[in-house]
Amino acid sequence: MPRKTTTKKSSSAAKPTKSDLMWDAIKNLPINMFSLPNQKVSDHVERVKVSNDQVHLRLKSSSVVAQLEKVLARGYKMEENVGEFVVVSQLTDSEKEEKEANKQRSVVVEVTDDE
Repeated sequence: MPRKTTTKKSSSAAKPTKSDLMWDAIKNLPINMFSLPNQKVSDHVERVKVSNDQVHLRLKSSSVVAQLEKVLARGYKMEENVGEFVVVSQLTDSEKEEKEANKQRSVVVEVTDDE
């Protein structure tokens, strides 16, 4: 008599985490590195899955830190860890408001030579 086998089908695919969504949003952002065209964030970092709320990145080169900070400044904050890792998280609404307020308070000073 033949055996009946049943397979369980997953009713839904795994729901993406906050970390997955952030990585999807930042991995293809353009980044200006080494004066090379068509560079993107994922060319210079590698994602390491550690947390569901933050994106942990392994730097391929430490020289990417300043440009990465610049690229992520609008909606994310970056914390440097020891060595070759950084942690990226989304700015909270209050952090976004504070950043915008600081931006509006900044004053451009023009220096002139009166001599």
